[in-house]
Amino acid sequence: MQPKHFFLLAFAAIASATSALSQTENILYTFKSEADGYSIGGSALVLDKAGILFGTTTSGGINNCGSFYPGCGTIYQLQRPAQPGDPWVKNTIWRFQGGIDGGLPSGLFVKDGKLLGQAGIGGNGTCSGGCGYLFLLTPPTAAGGIWTKTVLYEFPDAAAECGIYTFDAAGNFFGVGSSTNGNGSICKLSPPSESAGSWSVTTLYTFKGNAPGQSFGDGSGPLGVVFDKQGNLWG
Repeated sequence: MQPKHFFLLAFAAIASATSALSQTENILYTFKSEADGYSIGGSALVLDKAGILFGTTTSGGINNCGSFYPGCGTIYQLQRPAQPGDPWVKNTIWRFQGGIDGGLPSGLFVKDGKLLGQAGIGGNGTCSGGCGYLFLLTPPTAAGGIWTKTVLYEFPDAAAECGIYTFDAAGNFFGVGSSTNGNGSICKLSPPSESAGSWSVTTLYTFKGNAPGQSFGDGSGPLGVVFDKQGNLWG
């Protein structure tokens, strides 16, 4: 006779498999044209308190930033339909223009009803086409109005670039960056204090790579970071 826990585990496994098989996929929106955006990339969508989805495309929109697809990228929102089963409504809230305005946006964050993000190119940095920047998008006061983009910090050069992945309650951003040894680093972007100062970039850790003859070393090429409940960064 089999023990009780065997049957419980078997039932749980069957229930889990049945649940997985019963999942359905619904396409909420299909991008249509050059102005509508291309290349949604690997950045996850973010959800605000009203249930509106926000995302980015790295191409499409207006102008040409030298990518395979035309356009410098967009930021869009997807709103739920008024009636179940109807199409979701997409609004493009920003089309990057190239030049100082840059483009190639990465993922977004929602904070206090506003959007925080990063443009991969643009700004006044010494890189060709600019080194990118952090920005804040503020929603319009009236529905259908124009969003306002504010540049928070421009990366001055390639060495200072930090691809952000998360932020803390104090408004510090954390992400991955380059390093002089070529293995990459974990970086922190800190905003100015309330009284004065400017943004600062701090390297928290530089990866050492693999020493000669080692199969596993300290690693290289960090891909991102995330906080746990104790405030530790994982990546």
